[in-house]
Amino acid sequence: MQKPIIAFAALAIAAPLSAQTGGDMMDLSEVVAAAESSSSAHAMEAELEGYKGQLAYEVELVGDGKITTMYVDARTGATLGTEEPRLENAWRDIFDREMKMFADLNQPLAPRIAAVEQETEGKVREVSYDVEGGIPVLEMEVDTPTGTAEWKVDARDGSRLPAGFDD
Repeated sequence: MQKPIIAFAALAIAAPLSAQTGGDMMDLSEVVAAAESSSSAHAMEAELEGYKGQLAYEVELVGDGKITTMYVDARTGATLGTEEPRLENAWRDIFDREMKMFADLNQPLAPRIAAVEQETEGKVREVSYDVEGGIPVLEMEVDTPTGTAEWKVDARDGSRLPAGFDD
């Protein structure tokens, strides 16, 4: 009995997000572009989440030395709320260094998403920022015509980096 459940779970994970949510959602690229243009900050990360019972994009914006999380209704594009995350103790030092590196880049995320979508003929569904070996990296989950792919790009210039395997 457990095999059908596992197969169904794998299918749900592999299915494009638009198929899982009804397909009437705004594209992540549109949401990020709107969030960046409505503030004096650049998006560092973005993903589909829930916010107070609604399907929403969570967009982390960096500007003026702080992070602001903006929640955007996934279907209408309306801003549902904003908050400034609280970081504790040792994480603060690590995150402050990474945030400063990202802020120093002063690069909007929306054009990076658009470039990956054009190259892959797909839709970026999630973006996360990390520093790997001293290099600022944008990791993107992309729904392509042939399946879901992970793309890594150098956040400094947008060049593609080899994607590793997740453990």
